[in-house]
Amino acid sequence: MFSLENISVYMLAPEDIFVFKSVTSRDRDREDMYTLFTRGLDFDVIRDEILWQNEQDRSFAWIAFFFDGLEEFADRYKISHSVIGELHDLAYQDMLAQMLIERLKGGNKTFEELSQDMDSRDGKKAIKVLVKKGLIKQVAESQFLLNDLS
Repeated sequence: MFSLENISVYMLAPEDIFVFKSVTSRDRDREDMYTLFTRGLDFDVIRDEILWQNEQDRSFAWIAFFFDGLEEFADRYKISHSVIGELHDLAYQDMLAQMLIERLKGGNKTFEELSQDMDSRDGKKAIKVLVKKGLIKQVAESQFLLNDLS
């Protein structure tokens, strides 16, 4: 007789599989995303997961890679969903935040130096988020510095 009492089975939720399929570039993964999408997904879970992944590993642009894969999937299968616009905005804000952090690695910068080549409203919003998260600090009225988190 065979007993299963000491066997553990780990499973991923369809939303997790969808996220990981989106950060690859294989055609078959887009087909898998479509299959998962047609079976129904909780996009709140997907959004929360991609934000969590992005916060855990800042060395990998989770949101950007996820959005690229999602956009490719949506274009290929002519999918329209409200979460796509929301995730686009998150990817854009994350890209701006990373750009600001890179610019601050060279030392103090003024708002004008930081927001060069970007819409000033978007730059202000990204700076505000980075200050709130404690990643950068304001050292003068329009002067910012990368926060030493070591």
